[in-house]
Amino acid sequence: MRNYSISEYGIQKRLILPWIVVLVGLLVFVGITSKHTLSSGIQGVLAAGIWTGIWWGIVMFVSIRVPERVKTTRITIASWITIIRGGITGVFIGILAAGNPSSSTGLIVATLFAVIGLLDLVDGYVARTTDAVTDIGARLDTEADALLVLTGSIFVVWTGIAPALLLAVGVARYLYVAGLWIRNYFGWKIYDETNRQLNRICFAMVLIAIWIGLLLGSESQVVSSMFLIVSGVFLVNFVRSWIVTMAHFRE
Repeated sequence: MRNYSISEYGIQKRLILPWIVVLVGLLVFVGITSKHTLSSGIQGVLAAGIWTGIWWGIVMFVSIRVPERVKTTRITIASWITIIRGGITGVFIGILAAGNPSSSTGLIVATLFAVIGLLDLVDGYVARTTDAVTDIGARLDTEADALLVLTGSIFVVWTGIAPALLLAVGVARYLYVAGLWIRNYFGWKIYDETNRQLNRICFAMVLIAIWIGLLLGSESQVVSSMFLIVSGVFLVNFVRSWIVTMAHFRE
């Protein structure tokens, strides 16, 4: 198995091109099944391209910043799976920009969401079985997970499947990171999270809820109640994690 160094990573255009082709191909297929106009299809492609560009910027930032601290110099195949997984989330934004999704599009999106979730298991399995667990890969995996929750939340809220409260779940991780950055900037102490398993359970609950919402494809009292309960549990745990990490009561 070949590993790609950071210097190689910036010039691997032959790996970028297939990624773009797959992304555009998915958008074209969705556009055909949804009977979108050409102009809305172009809007979708542009929106997906911008969103994917943002993810690409995150990948570049991580690949540059993380090695400075932990001296990791290689990006593995498992990390490439994570990178592709994050890039595919641009399809959700592209579909929204192209217009109101049809029922057939909803099924495609639900399937795609499930595939991305399964890829999360695949990249972890590949990393462990090939003894290629790296700090860069772990950080990219976290960023891809956060982006998946954010894009999934935006999609189901925008299409009226879920209540707006779910957006708070989508942005929670970024608020958490901003808080850590502020405390680090001012030199305030940051404590380790003591119950990460609970965080993983809450994350899985959100993903399953979004997938169910996408699969059903319509708003109902049961679906809304499900999202409210899941969002409430996630946000309560978010506050708990925030208090533990910031540990104001210890200072």
